[in-house]
Amino acid sequence: MLCTTLSGITQYLINPDSLEDVTVSGTIYVDTSGSSIRYLLDEGSDGFMDYRVHFGPLWYQPAEGDAVRPQDGDEVIIAGGLNTDALGNLPSLFVYEINGEFWRDPYESYWNQLNEDYTAVSLVYPEGSGICILDSLDQELIAGFVLADSSFHDIRYYLDTDSDGLPDYKLNFGPPWYVPSGNVSYPEDGDFVEISGIIVHVSVYPVIVVIALDGTVWRDLNGFMNYGQGRWMNGQSDGSEVVYSPFDTGNKIQFRPGWHHQGLPGSMYCQLLQTNLHGLPAWGPSNSKGLAAYNVGWFNQNRLNLMKQNQHRMHLNNLVRIRLHYTDGQLVRAGIQKQDRLRLNGWDEVASRWVELEGVQYDPSTNSLEFETNVVFAYYLLVKDESTTTTVELQNAPMRYCIYPNPVRQVANIRWEMEESQPVVIRITNLTGQRIHQQEFQLLPAGINEFQYQPDAGLTNGIYILEIITPEDRMVMKWLWEH
Repeated sequence: MLCTTLSGITQYLINPDSLEDVTVSGTIYVDTSGSSIRYLLDEGSDGFMDYRVHFGPLWYQPAEGDAVRPQDGDEVIIAGGLNTDALGNLPSLFVYEINGEFWRDPYESYWNQLNEDYTAVSLVYPEGSGICILDSLDQELIAGFVLADSSFHDIRYYLDTDSDGLPDYKLNFGPPWYVPSGNVSYPEDGDFVEISGIIVHVSVYPVIVVIALDGTVWRDLNGFMNYGQGRWMNGQSDGSEVVYSPFDTGNKIQFRPGWHHQGLPGSMYCQLLQTNLHGLPAWGPSNSKGLAAYNVGWFNQNRLNLMKQNQHRMHLNNLVRIRLHYTDGQLVRAGIQKQDRLRLNGWDEVASRWVELEGVQYDPSTNSLEFETNVVFAYYLLVKDESTTTTVELQNAPMRYCIYPNPVRQVANIRWEMEESQPVVIRITNLTGQRIHQQEFQLLPAGINEFQYQPDAGLTNGIYILEIITPEDRMVMKWLWEH
């Protein structure tokens, strides 16, 4: 499905909510007749292709394990995500594992990979070792061509420094919802760029934590180093200490004197990370209105996360104050408005379910929430509270909108007016809520905006829903497709 991400890049991206986890087996057919290589899977070995298989760009290789791309005629077992609404005649199968070997983690929180200790394994299994802290302040200046992997929901960026069409570095611009404050934007695939950043030597490709792009600051290095990481803490300290998260210092845990008790190591490393929603425990359709996910890690001097040993929670001897923050971009991605009620959940490992936290103070004006507790969970999930909402009634919303012609027979012209400049998502769904198309804009100007949507030729005739979503409003109308 065609989608413009918050970075402003238009790519064929797959929404993870549209995928079904499956495991299939069959014979691979490698089609080299076109301009690009296609992998097809014959599940029943009857000579008819059942799936188009997506391994990512031809240069992609897994960060770990012994998995390799199959050859024509190979028998394979593939575990992955199935999208039956993909472009073309065949369902699309996105590969997570092949023949029992790891291929890719589509929900990897790759932006937290800040040193060689934080490997792909610890990103997938956060209870393992995986301290997120930069070991060096040294910056290097490296130039090359951008390679953008648009195989999944969020674009992954790489850098080709020797013009051979293969990646030499992986680029860490931060989480996909991060928007720099200066006059700089995400690069396009194929752009020649000059990157100033900190190099982390991990797995297949060294990672460059981007500090500046083409001479323009991407993020403030001093703030990032001073506040944007976890902290080693002495349990005997009589002062207050604060732990911030990388890339967003609006997330923090404030420790007061007396938090430590005898059951804890004398020295501990605490980190607070924002992670991918789909990497949370028990993620499923009931969490589809998830806004943001947070992970707290407690590590001993051997860099082992103690949360697993303590049932994914940590009891402290004193109250700590936790502040969590989310961005307008995250609101737009989730289809949630500022005025919608939110609910913070913690993962109860004993009960194997999410539980709502009490005493949380929500402040939609600053996109933040705060609470005090002496029990810190490993996982927090911020969701829309479906039990009640204060969404503005459509007829009173400060936006005028329409879709024409209606019925639509070839191209739908979507036109709307906004009172202020803001991010926008255009979403098309069917009457059951299944997403057909989504396009995201990082920032559109105030006034009248227009967008053309051309439905896929295979779209079934019938009634569909148009949503125009901003941080403040959600405009909805029905339209008819007659092809």
